[in-house]
Amino acid sequence: MHVLLLSRPVICEEVQALLSSIHEDGAATSSLDGHQNVIIRYKLQKCTNNIISRMTLGKTMDEITTSKEHSKSFVESLIKVVEYIGVLNIGDYIPALAW
Repeated sequence: MHVLLLSRPVICEEVQALLSSIHEDGAATSSLDGHQNVIIRYKLQKCTNNIISRMTLGKTMDEITTSKEHSKSFVESLIKVVEYIGVLNIGDYIPALAW
């Protein structure tokens, strides 16, 4: 089965949380000054990050970053991954050195 089909419940929960958050912010701002201006760029980014982290790690970014020790190890692991991605593998270019 396709990964997106298996992850559909996760995606639906996060999108539902996004929509309820936008609705709550819209209701709060409209009661204060009569306008309904809600900036959703941050909310969309948070929703996307939560979907990706739940699909790959099983937890939302908020759950990962609230714990100090988990946050530190997660950030360190992420930095290592980024460093390894940028490393040139000489064996890809010179097959004789691919040992």
